[in-house]
Amino acid sequence: MKNILSSLTFGKREAALLTLYVLFVILCAYPLYANKHGCDVARPGYTCESAYNVIRENCRMLAKYNCNVSADPALPQLAWYTQNLCRIAKKNGEFDFPDCENINEICNLALNTSAC
Repeated sequence: MKNILSSLTFGKREAALLTLYVLFVILCAYPLYANKHGCDVARPGYTCESAYNVIRENCRMLAKYNCNVSADPALPQLAWYTQNLCRIAKKNGEFDFPDCENINEICNLALNTSAC
């Protein structure tokens, strides 16, 4: 094994090809990992939506039930999802929610009313 490795040479051509390969991988991977700016939630049809807009949409649905999460079996999951979106929006700096655990406060701030 030692003889095989010692016979390999790494010249300028190989270094240039390796550099080009690394640049190619970086350029191909960049769109996957780059910040999408406002694409926090995937929608049907490959469209994007910001976390803040989805929070507002969820809060409008919760406001129909006066933010009583026990009024419908689906509302606790909607409240949980909204709390997670609050954390994402807070991390991205979209909106400054002081407390992402209080669904009533999230919805009141997002809708600019006392909906809950």
